[in-house]
Amino acid sequence: MPYLFSIAKPIAVLALALLFSSPALRACAVAEQTVDVGRGFRARAADHGRPIPGLQLVLTLAESSISRRRTIIRLKTDRDGYANFQNLAPGKYYLQADHDAGMPDGATIDASPNGPTDLTVTLQWPIIPPLKVQSVSGRIRTPGYYPNETEPNLSLSVLEGVSERVLFTTATDSSGDFAFPELPPGFYFLRLNPFDPSDVGEMQGLIGIQVDSRAQWRHLDLDLGWSDCGLSYNQRPVRNPLVISKVCGSVSDGGEYLAQAEVMLLPSEGKSKVLFKTLSGPRGEFSLPQVSPGEYRLVVTSGYFHPFARLIHIEPSSSEGERCETPIAVTMSFP
Repeated sequence: MPYLFSIAKPIAVLALALLFSSPALRACAVAEQTVDVGRGFRARAADHGRPIPGLQLVLTLAESSISRRRTIIRLKTDRDGYANFQNLAPGKYYLQADHDAGMPDGATIDASPNGPTDLTVTLQWPIIPPLKVQSVSGRIRTPGYYPNETEPNLSLSVLEGVSERVLFTTATDSSGDFAFPELPPGFYFLRLNPFDPSDVGEMQGLIGIQVDSRAQWRHLDLDLGWSDCGLSYNQRPVRNPLVISKVCGSVSDGGEYLAQAEVMLLPSEGKSKVLFKTLSGPRGEFSLPQVSPGEYRLVVTSGYFHPFARLIHIEPSSSEGERCETPIAVTMSFP
C-alpha cells in the first residue's frame, strides 16, 4: 500500500522570535519535517484536497544556502496534481512549489538506496488563502503611510496564478491607488516588483487574489508590512462609521494592553494634517480632546503591527467633563 505523506503548515511551524524587539533582533525560522525516500518518490500539489495541474515543483540541494540553492529537477504536475521524481542520487534535497505567497509549503527529502519508493509527498498550494475581490484594483499603503498619507510609486504586476505568467503591469500613484483591466474570474497573484531588478530588499512579494463577481470586497484596501519572514498584508474590512461621543478607549493586541501606541484623529476624507494625537498609557488607555460633531478617521499605529483605521461619527455629548461614555476597544493585528 502506498504511503501518503502530507506536509501541512501546522507542521511547518513559523516562529517569530523576539516579537517586539528591534528589527535586527527579530528572526523567522521554519521547522520542516524530513521525508525518507528511496531513489524516487511522487509529489502532489493540492489546494485543500483539490489537485493543482500545471504547477511547477522544484527539487533543490538542501545542503546549499536558501538563497543559493541549486535546482536539480523542475517538473510540472499532471492533470491530477502529481509529479514523479526519479533516479535521485543519495543525499538531502528540498521540495517546494516554484512560487507561492508567503512562506511556501515544503519538505526536506532524504534519499537513500534502501528508502521507500512508493511514497507520495503532498504540498499545500497556495499556502495562504487568496483574498476574494470583484476586481484587482484599489489602494495599497506601505509602512509609514500615516500621518503623511503619501506613498512611493510601487510597481505592480498581475500574474496568472499557476503558470506565473505576467498579464499586466502598472504603478501606484501618490495615494497608493492602482487599477488593472478587468480580469475573468480565477486565481491570480498581485506581485510587488522592485524598480531596480538588482534590488532584493523588502518591497517585493506576492499576494494571492481570487477574482469573483460575488466577492464581498469590490476592490483591495491593503496595509502592507515587512519582517524577516517577508511581505505581509491586511485587507481592511468594510464597516459602518462607529458612533461615539468622545474619542477615548484602550489599545491592545487582543490579549495584552499596548503602551506608547500613537493615536491620531484625522478628517474623514482627503489628505490633511493630523487634528489631534496622543500616546496610549501603561494600560493602553487613550483620550483625545473633544471635537465638533461630524465624521473623522481614527488611526492607531504601534511598532510592527498593521495600522488600525476606522471611520467614526462623533455626536454631541449629553454629559460634561472628561468621562468616557463609549470607550473604543482598538485591537491591533500583527503581520
